Amino acid sequence: MIIGNSLILTPPGSKTSIIVPTIVSGNTCGAVFWTDTKCEAPMLPDRPSHYKHPIEGTLFWIDDCEKNGTLPPGRDTEPDFPRKGLNPAAKPTADDYFAALESGIADTDKRILEIRIRLWWLGNDPVREGRASEPEPRFLENLTQLVLLYSGKDKDSQLVKAELLRELGYFKDALALLENQDFGDLQYEAKFIASLCQTQDARVAKIP
Repeated sequence: MIIGNSLILTPPGSKTSIIVPTIVSGNTCGAVFWTDTKCEAPMLPDRPSHYKHPIEGTLFWIDDCEKNGTLPPGRDTEPDFPRKGLNPAAKPTADDYFAALESGIADTDKRILEIRIRLWWLGNDPVREGRASEPEPRFLENLTQLVLLYSGKDKDSQLVKAELLRELGYFKDALALLENQDFGDLQYEAKFIASLCQTQDARVAKIP
């Protein structure tokens, strides 16, 4: 993994600048892949297209920000940066994402999809980590909305839709999608998800 320069950004309407880290390259060595599309890779850190303002508490999109320069790798945590009006970007919480959906900050279909996928992962994290047997109701409601966004007939969309249906407990509907399409290079994942449907297991699972 190669760390890139950190970006100095000013979100729309903000009075302070934010520091956002970047990476130049990475890899999936040692990565863990989950049925909900989440990938946990030690050599490829998650770098979303959005962050949370650490002071103002609002979600912002990198593409909407004013670009004010860069910092070399390793300089984004210097202790005097807050005094200069620079603060590291924060990671949004589930509450932040739900608020963004209500407020309209997610103003395109692509951004709505990204936020709902993030909520999918966050809802599954307690199950993933063995702290819960199923997601909270609000996260399950997010899944019902997310299913509607996967209307494409391509194999990727159909596989994700089948997984969403499985996690909602619609095992027969998920199997119908999985058994009526050639998933090509995703056939292994499709068969694994189908096996979970057959045992009526609705929990997120690590792909072996």
